[in-house]
Amino acid sequence: MSAPRRGLRILRDRWDVPHAHGKTRADVEFGAGYASAEDRYVFMEQLRGTGRIAALDVPGIDPFALATSGRQFVPTEATEQRLDEQRTVIREAGPRGPQFLADAANYVAGSNPRSGGPTQPTSASPSVSSRRPPAR
Repeated sequence: MSAPRRGLRILRDRWDVPHAHGKTRADVEFGAGYASAEDRYVFMEQLRGTGRIAALDVPGIDPFALATSGRQFVPTEATEQRLDEQRTVIREAGPRGPQFLADAANYVAGSNPRSGGPTQPTSASPSVSSRRPPAR
């Protein structure tokens, strides 16, 4: 069992799958990010920049191919501006928009205590896309 902050416990079952138990929704989201970083920090770091490319749907660039190439993507100020615009769309989309952004921010905050490596912590502004997924 680990308790990365007050109000949160992370219990692992016999298969080592983490289960976050928190007093609040924010605690649980933080715990999910914390446990994910515990288990997959290197992978998450590799995908951090390419996640921004995926959220922007950059023409001619396959974010999965970029991620598996081992190359890093460093976002520009224009990239961050566009993502801010998308977060505004989500925030204004109704009551679930701000909750989604709060959940994502808490998840990212949970993953940041693991960032003791040579790279900067994950942005407090998660990569999100305001596009709706295609209908199935």
